[in-house]
Amino acid sequence: MGGGYPSGHSWNFWGSNPSLTAHVIHSWEGRIVFTGNDVGLHVLTGGPLMRYGPKDDPVRQAYIYYTFYTLRSSWDPLAFMYAAGGLGDLFAFGNKRGFNRIEPNGTNQWVDDGKEHDQFFLRLKVTNETAAREVDRLLLEGARSVAKTRDASGGFLQGWIIWAKTSRLLTCLVSAWW
Repeated sequence: MGGGYPSGHSWNFWGSNPSLTAHVIHSWEGRIVFTGNDVGLHVLTGGPLMRYGPKDDPVRQAYIYYTFYTLRSSWDPLAFMYAAGGLGDLFAFGNKRGFNRIEPNGTNQWVDDGKEHDQFFLRLKVTNETAAREVDRLLLEGARSVAKTRDASGGFLQGWIIWAKTSRLLTCLVSAWW
């Protein structure tokens, strides 16, 4: 997750150590699929979870504490959705050939050299609003599935285990934010 396509300058490439980012991307031998800043920027989510989610849900609380009840761009949830479900109905590859060149300052440029390099960047096949509705649906569904498992004494651990089995997206979000 990082970059902009066909070119960009995003925190995930320049924020910590851009030379290390460049090294990993340029020397990686397996497939890389990039979710760029442009994919999640305008997919705004969290409203239904904050408004209708169980009051003690940890992902709901993370949204509230991080966004102060405002909608949030969905770079992370969309990257997790691709990782868990592949292209599906939401995503398409934005290229057939080429590779991602990362500059020392962390900017990136997609280079179409006519060759296949097993690197791809994602595009949404649906509107930003449609993607947001799907993220919100999954967030709320996961939160409600955990709420049903809690008992009168709290039962948080039992709920967490069931949550981990039923909602990979939410488990990843909690891990990423906490």
